[in-house]
Amino acid sequence: MKKIAFFAAAVLMLSLTACSSDKDGFDETDEEEDNQEWPMDTYRGTLIVDQNDGTVYTQKNVVLHVTMQQGSVEIEMKNVGFSDRMPVKLDMTIQDVTAKENDGVFDISGDGLIPYALGGEFEEYTITAMQGELCERRIDFQMMCGPYPLAFTGIHEDLPVKTEISYMGTLRVDQNDGTVYTQEDVRIEVSLDSQADQADILMNGVSFSDRMPIKLNMTIPGLSAPAAYGGYRLTGENIIPHALGGEYEMYTITGFTGNISELKEAGIQFEMMCGTYPTSFTGKRIDK
Repeated sequence: MKKIAFFAAAVLMLSLTACSSDKDGFDETDEEEDNQEWPMDTYRGTLIVDQNDGTVYTQKNVVLHVTMQQGSVEIEMKNVGFSDRMPVKLDMTIQDVTAKENDGVFDISGDGLIPYALGGEFEEYTITAMQGELCERRIDFQMMCGPYPLAFTGIHEDLPVKTEISYMGTLRVDQNDGTVYTQEDVRIEVSLDSQADQADILMNGVSFSDRMPIKLNMTIPGLSAPAAYGGYRLTGENIIPHALGGEYEMYTITGFTGNISELKEAGIQFEMMCGTYPTSFTGKRIDK
C-alpha cells in the first residue's frame, strides 16, 4: 500500500513553516506555495444527512477527494445528494478546512465556509460547526450543511478490502459467583472485510476461568462490522465460536457489542455473553 500522500506533504509544510519563521520580511516560499501542486488522496464511505423531520438520508459509496494545503485541507464530495427530493446529484467542494496535526492524526474543523457547487458559491449550504479527524486510513467528520446535520465516515481507497489488525489487551470474565477472572496481555487478531461489513476475531491463548486446564485459541466468526465514526461498530448474536478444531457450542456468543477505533486512541473494546459468562475485552493496536 502506498504511503498516504498528505502525510508527506505535512512534513514538507512543517519544514517550510520552520524556515520561514527564521526570516524577516518577504519569504521566498510564499510565492512557491501559491504555485504548489498539493497531493490529493481519495476516500470512500457513507454520507448521512438528517432531514430535520425525524428521517435521515443515507448515501453509500460516496467518493471524497482530500487535498492537503498549507495548514488546511480541501474536501471535494463527488456526486452527492442531500435528500431523496434533490433532482440531481452534484460535486461539492469545501475549501479552507483547518487541519492541525495531533499525534499522527489531523484534527479538521471549519465554520462559516461557503462550499462550491454547480459552478459557483453554494451559500444556501454554508458549512458551520465542522469537526472531524483525518488519518492515514480514514476520514470522519460531522457538520451543519446549511440547516442540515451531516456526517461522513470513510476509508482510504488504497486500503485492501480485507485487512488483518492485531491488538493486545485485557480479558475479563465474570465467574457468576461474585468474582472476575482476568487475563492480561491477551493478543487478538481481527480480520476485517470492509466490503461485506464483517469481521472475525481470533483470541489467542485464552482461558475463561482459573479452573480451565488449558488455554485455547478461539475464533468468533461473522460479526457485523459496518464503518462508524472513527472506526467500526461490532455486533453479533447467537454466534457459535470455533476452538479445538471444531464448533464450541457450549460457549455460543450472544449480545456481542463493541467498537474499533482507528484514530488517536487506536484500539478495540467489546463485551459479550460467552455461554453463560459475561466477558469483555479492551486492547490497543499493536504492530504485527
